[in-house]
Order: sequence, then C-alpha cells, then structure tokens
Amino acid sequence: MLRLGVQSFLIIHLLAKVGFAAHEAATSLKMVEKGLGKEDFAMAVLFDFPIQVVFGYYIARWSRGDRPLHPWIWAFWPRLVFAFLAAVILWKFPSPPITAGFFAFLVLFRSLGETARLVHWRCDQGYNI
Repeated sequence: MLRLGVQSFLIIHLLAKVGFAAHEAATSLKMVEKGLGKEDFAMAVLFDFPIQVVFGYYIARWSRGDRPLHPWIWAFWPRLVFAFLAAVILWKFPSPPITAGFFAFLVLFRSLGETARLVHWRCDQGYNI
C-alpha cells in the first residue's frame, strides 16, 4: 500500500479543496441569477436538511474505524462529477418558469451533491459518534 507523508497529504487535500471552491461558491448564485426563485431555492434547501441530518449520522459512523479517511476518498470522485454536472446544468438551464419536474431534479441533484460534500466535511472535521 502506498504510504504518503504529511506534506503530500496536505498538498492533496489543498488541491481537492481548491477544485471545489468555485462550485460551492457560485453554483447556487448562478441558479438564482438564471431564474430559479430565491423561495424555490430555499425550499430545495429545506428538503435537503433532513437528508443531511440522517446521512450525517451514518457518515460519521462510517468514518470511525481503522481507515477514517476511506469515506473521504470514496466521496472525492462523485463530488468531482457533481461539480462538473453542475456546470453542465447551468449551461443548459431552462428559461423561467421552472417546471416542477426540473425543480424535483434540482432538489435530488443538490441532495446527492451535498451528501458527497458532507462526507468530506465530516471526515475533515473528524467527527465520531
């Protein structure tokens, strides 16, 4: 098994954070700019909250054990895919009004993407339940 030093781990971690910073900061703002109502976005976040609470507990349980960063590695690639897909969604974003089907897709997409982000956050914080 490949053993990395602390400096290598920090460089990998920093590069991973930089890669997701623009996605986390700009995607929701661009959706509102393209026509998603602020109230609709708030409703999407409201639907997402219980999912975050439940999955947060199980992610914390998963990250306990012999390999606590294993979930972080597993969540890296889906999180990268969600960042790419968010750019595609913004590129193909429909003009207002937003249909109920597309809104449901956005809620599901946001929930899955935020779950991958939550795995990284829980592993970074070292929460153990």
